[in-house]
Amino acid sequence: MINIAVSVFVWWAIGAASFVFWWTKQYDFRSEEIGLMCAAGLLGPFAFIAGWSIHGNWKVIIRRRGEKCEN
Repeated sequence: MINIAVSVFVWWAIGAASFVFWWTKQYDFRSEEIGLMCAAGLLGPFAFIAGWSIHGNWKVIIRRRGEKCEN
């Protein structure tokens, strides 16, 4: 029983920490976002993926033939 409780807490903590990590890339974390952090904690590791898709730096991996890379 204790293993399940620890697993649920770790799942939630990963989601909450992921939310804070990605949120602070663009915004300041204020007390108003604590509810969002608790809700995002329910997503667990998927919160990291969601944050990356919203706040991450997207780069094109596949180019069309003939296009030049601007890097």
